[in-house]
Amino acid sequence: LLAEAKRQLHEEADYDREADELQRFGAWLEGDARYAVPGFVPEFSGPRVLAMDYLKGQPIEALEDADQATRDRVMRDLLELTLRELFELGHMQSDPNFANYRVDLESGRILLLDFGAAREIAPETVEGYSAMLGGLMARDRAAMAAASLQLGVYAEDTADIHREAILDLILKGLDGMDADGWFDFGADKLRRELAESGMSLAEDQAFLHIPPMDTLYVQRKLAGMFLLAAKLRARVNLKALFKAFL
Repeated sequence: LLAEAKRQLHEEADYDREADELQRFGAWLEGDARYAVPGFVPEFSGPRVLAMDYLKGQPIEALEDADQATRDRVMRDLLELTLRELFELGHMQSDPNFANYRVDLESGRILLLDFGAAREIAPETVEGYSAMLGGLMARDRAAMAAASLQLGVYAEDTADIHREAILDLILKGLDGMDADGWFDFGADKLRRELAESGMSLAEDQAFLHIPPMDTLYVQRKLAGMFLLAAKLRARVNLKALFKAFL
């Protein structure tokens, strides 16, 4: 983990690489009025300097005081973008730092910044998450168990008690989804239960397993989106969103 962190920090300080990622995402999202990516300014850029267009906007946290419909729309668009990165592009901006997202309050556009942590996601990881999503929506515990093994969430020799605890934790999130598929990220009770269950597993010294880095990068992004949605107290129809990618 430390070796990977060191490698990533070097990557994030390589502005030639980030310029390529900036242009990749800009070209991919061109024409989608919901998102804006700064344009690259090559004449002022190099390995140690990255120059971009200026885009007017406010910190994403400014939406905390917006109406419910606006908060819901922006968060749904960010969650859809995350799923598109994974399943459509196979390339993900893996750093969900809130500062990497801004919003133009006049147009409603989401401004996307900082592509230093963007990276390709291996096809087998994408396949694993696709299988996990299908199993999750069907509440098929056996399919989820197979997908968890494929993603390296646990290993072949992981004790059954820990495997079951992980599957319970994943399924617990569905408890917050109503019959129509709406999920209230602002529900404190569910967030506390998820945090307590996760910490209980993390503190169990008998369960020591590090998933592959690809899986960890995707999990970091998903966790960051969950935290942002909770901060904005958003309500999103996850069932409808997930079905679009099954």
